[in-house]
Amino acid sequence: MSARELPVEDQLQDAPRSGCPPTFTLAQITQLYDLACAPPEQDGRPISHWTDAELADEMMKQQFVDSISPRPVGRWLAEADLKPHQTRYWLHPPDTEFAAKVTDICQVYEQAAERAERGELTYSLDEMTGIQALERTMPNLDMKPGRCEKVEFEYICHGTQTLIASLNVAIGQIDQASVGDTRTTAD
Repeated sequence: MSARELPVEDQLQDAPRSGCPPTFTLAQITQLYDLACAPPEQDGRPISHWTDAELADEMMKQQFVDSISPRPVGRWLAEADLKPHQTRYWLHPPDTEFAAKVTDICQVYEQAAERAERGELTYSLDEMTGIQALERTMPNLDMKPGRCEKVEFEYICHGTQTLIASLNVAIGQIDQASVGDTRTTAD
């Protein structure tokens, strides 16, 4: 009987392989993904983020598996691109009209060149406060094959500075910048 004469279900089956059969089922791996995507507090864990070891322990506690080490847990999480140990901050704008304001500002910037032809100037003024004036106690160590550049973590702080700059939006050039110890009313 040729392969074309076999039923579709038989054609889709894997051929027998050498070696031992898989230790964990797809259902158990799916349970791991579900567990990793939920906060640890939901399962009574006094931790803020899952680790591979904590997930392995919780899988055994909930009797998803009889025994498992953290290594396959980490491998499956990596394959699924899940990183329960990492977080990223994001900011939800509390202003309900934030999107409309951003649109208005973007339109003003888009029309800056047009306005400049009529003699109207469009400036964007911004400040960066609390810039630390640091001096490293030792020079950096250069990058070498297999090793990144190293920067000494100790430093001498010479206070903080505030940078204020005004950008002419039409030509994309900073017209005026000032650096000072603190921001003043004149700024």
